[in-house]
Amino acid sequence: MSEESPTITQDLHQADIDASFIHNLIDDINKCTELIEVLPKFAAQEYVNDQQNLELHEAAAMLIAGQLRGLQIRYQHEGSQWWDTIMQAPQGAFRITRIQHNF
Repeated sequence: MSEESPTITQDLHQADIDASFIHNLIDDINKCTELIEVLPKFAAQEYVNDQQNLELHEAAAMLIAGQLRGLQIRYQHEGSQWWDTIMQAPQGAFRITRIQHNF
C-alpha cells in the first residue's frame, strides 16, 4: 500500500488477508477516509450493540490477538459509505468483505 495508490479505492469485495494487510488497511482508513464507527463482534452467537464502538487501532489489535471474532469498520470515502467487515478465518488468516453504500 502506498500513498499514491491507497487500497481504499480498489474494487475489493471479499478476500482472505493477513495481519499485515489489516495494519496497512487501518493506516489507509486513517489517512484517506472519514471514520464513522468501529463495531466489534465478540462471539459467534452474540450480536453487536451499536453502543460498543471501539477505537480503530484498539479494535484491530484485539482482532489480530484473537480477542474478537470480527469487526466492522464503517467510513466515508469519495461520496460513498463503505463497510469493511473483517472476520477470523482458519489458520490465523482473516477474511474481509467490503460493501459500498450510496445512501
